Amino acid sequence: MASYYVTGYSTPQGVSSRADVREWQNRLGVKADGIWGPKTQAAYEQYNAANSLNTFQNYYNTIMGALSVPSISVNVPSKEALKADISSYLRPSVDLAISNRRARGETNKAELEPRHGRIDICDQHEGPRGRQGGKRHFNDGGAIHRHACRAHSERA
Repeated sequence: MASYYVTGYSTPQGVSSRADVREWQNRLGVKADGIWGPKTQAAYEQYNAANSLNTFQNYYNTIMGALSVPSISVNVPSKEALKADISSYLRPSVDLAISNRRARGETNKAELEPRHGRIDICDQHEGPRGRQGGKRHFNDGGAIHRHACRAHSERA
């Protein structure tokens, strides 16, 4: 038999003398005689069962404290700031598209109108709504309504 424990019982790691056993016995709340026996072992097992979660938590906290986990900082702009930002880079494109469309419309209109005149809608023809007609004739700006409409030339 060793001088600080009874055969069949094992002391915790780091206990190697009667003084160490007394420290543990005082911590466990048993009679501090300096010999690790059945009463000290039973108190130690109860202590371990109660503190095993705490021990695990301590190890976990120690390990996580030693690791440096990266953190991310994100600056999220407000809805108004996003609208202003998107508008600032989309607006020139929209304005350019509108002006190009207007220019194409003016070009198309100029191509449709003959030189030195314009296209008028003749109201002398009956259409599906009566005398509102709707035939288009060339008007060169003269005083007489000139066109090559068969309906008018037949009447004349």
